[in-house]
Amino acid sequence: MMPLLFHWGLPGNIDPQGSVFIPLHMPTFMREKDFVEIYLPSYKNMLKQYAAVGARPNMFCEHDWSRYLDILESEIPAGCQLAFEYGDPQTIKDKLGKKFLLTGLFPSASLKTDTPAQIVDRAKAFLDIMLPGGGYIFGFDKNPLTLKEVNLDTLAALTEFIRDYATYKNPGDAFGTPLNNEGFVFDENQVPKPRSRYLFDWDSFKQKYPLTPDFARANFERFSKETFDFYMNLLI
Repeated sequence: MMPLLFHWGLPGNIDPQGSVFIPLHMPTFMREKDFVEIYLPSYKNMLKQYAAVGARPNMFCEHDWSRYLDILESEIPAGCQLAFEYGDPQTIKDKLGKKFLLTGLFPSASLKTDTPAQIVDRAKAFLDIMLPGGGYIFGFDKNPLTLKEVNLDTLAALTEFIRDYATYKNPGDAFGTPLNNEGFVFDENQVPKPRSRYLFDWDSFKQKYPLTPDFARANFERFSKETFDFYMNLLI
């Protein structure tokens, strides 16, 4: 499954300002021993291959990953972006804030429960933990789904405060440990391209239909990828 997931997530145009979004819900249901022995090896290998080609993994650590923080710090390749749903902000900042880009953690429920003044106080206390040293991008623990979950006056107060307060003195400068600081090298044997009779292969198609013009290849491959993505989404 790992090579399949690698190619499913690989961007068409890789850029360090972009990322590969990877939602991670299963590890919090696992024993730490099983996570380390069963889940982590292939997942870590996938991250290495992404780093090797310059694609930044953007890991959404769903639920509470507090018991895995030391493992993340020691095992996950540098330069990844980690988004957290729950956890202690100070602990996460102290353990992971130099090696990774961090985001998330701010409770979206406060958009409904706080007054504008209260959410500004909450945001200031939170950002005073997460901003020093750089490397934090403001984000909620989860995104509100409907307007009923948000007091618009509270949201307006928060966004205005974030705009003015959550700033760095060195915008544009590199932060922390660069992506692929470890020098991983892409290995196609680790992530071979998926092969299946259900996936389009230009060479085989051309042999069967030799009169097909070469300019049609891009359309066939695009349609095949869209179908592949559709089937992969059915597995989620």
